[in-house]
Amino acid sequence: MHWWKQTQGVRVFAALSAVAVIAGAVVMGAGNATAAPGTWTQTDVNNATTAGVNYIDSQCALNPDGHCGSSFPFSETGMALVAYSVEQGGVGGFANMPPAHQAHVKAAIHYLLVNQRLLPNL
Repeated sequence: MHWWKQTQGVRVFAALSAVAVIAGAVVMGAGNATAAPGTWTQTDVNNATTAGVNYIDSQCALNPDGHCGSSFPFSETGMALVAYSVEQGGVGGFANMPPAHQAHVKAAIHYLLVNQRLLPNL
């Protein structure tokens, strides 16, 4: 059975798993910090977010067609795009991204647009 024929529940689980991976990457990026809970500075948060997005970007770079992840590429690609936007402050931040991130964001959007009509139920 192809992944796109799986149930809605599995897709929701995959999306939530992607969120957990992103959150884990952010926390791991701040693993060496010495601040106690509740004492994180904005710089600490920004650095952890950047480390998480850099990890996600390294995974997206592995797929030349623009998708991110391997098990659920549509969910994982969408969540990667959310992570990129969070790092750059949402709307208007694209111009501030490193060129490699810009290229991966464009490729991810292209992947989603090109493939959305090929799959039933999307």
